[in-house]
Amino acid sequence: MMANISFTEFKHAIFYLKKPPILIGCGQIQDEPHLYFPSHKHDNYSEVIFITEGEGEFIVNNQRYHVQKGDIAIFNKGVNHEEFSNPANPLQTYYCMIGNISIDGLKEGDLIPRTIPPILSNNEYSYKVEYYLSEIFNECKHEAIGYQTVCHNLLTSLIILILRILNHLHQLHTLNKTYSIGQIIMEYINENYMKEVTLKEIAKTFHLSQHYISHLFKNETGDSPINYLITRRIDEAKKLLLSSNKTISEIAKLVGYENANYFNEIFRKTTQTSPSVYRKTIKESIIKFDTFD
Repeated sequence: MMANISFTEFKHAIFYLKKPPILIGCGQIQDEPHLYFPSHKHDNYSEVIFITEGEGEFIVNNQRYHVQKGDIAIFNKGVNHEEFSNPANPLQTYYCMIGNISIDGLKEGDLIPRTIPPILSNNEYSYKVEYYLSEIFNECKHEAIGYQTVCHNLLTSLIILILRILNHLHQLHTLNKTYSIGQIIMEYINENYMKEVTLKEIAKTFHLSQHYISHLFKNETGDSPINYLITRRIDEAKKLLLSSNKTISEIAKLVGYENANYFNEIFRKTTQTSPSVYRKTIKESIIKFDTFD
């Protein structure tokens, strides 16, 4: 029997992650019968720990949890936690630290909602979590050619798998939404329009080709990513021109243009007037309207 499945929903493949996660570090613990980490927290990253053998106690925000083989511990950024191993049955673990986490529906930097327990009990997906973490550890240990790319792909898969487990155990409605590539890129531009954003940079961020991104975005929005970026910047510039006394150069920088002359050129091309004339004309119109009223 032959089974052939067409992969037609690629546009939803990066649905939850708003920007690429970063692997801060990883490791393995074994042969440490008296393992103990006093209360601490990580301000710049979240941590995932998989229990491969043994048992112990984790204290998270003053709540005590028993952990054993197959369990997954997830400590969000800034969360206090303390770790004990049972000397009679020592903990063995794989772990990794993840930065730059931005998951739709969750607080920036968080890997799991703070309303649920940080320990995910042994479940049908546990063996995959162990596999991803062990592979990340081995890739970093041996540093074979291309290991950074492999680690990035494994890390992304690990996070998606954790979200799958969360949805399976807790039915989180915020994780049941799907997003198109166009929506994700639009949100990315909305959050980064004040920075240097190019089509090449967008493609690199989402690990897709420039042509593919342009094609999908155009089909969904009727516009190109760069034209949308320009529109977003000019709209923000208009608000600043009317709501502040900042100079044209200052406003140009605030909306992503280091060169004020280029900003003037783009503004004029988009609105058929210069920033200074736009500011003066609209403000005079508002004053006349208020006087008439």
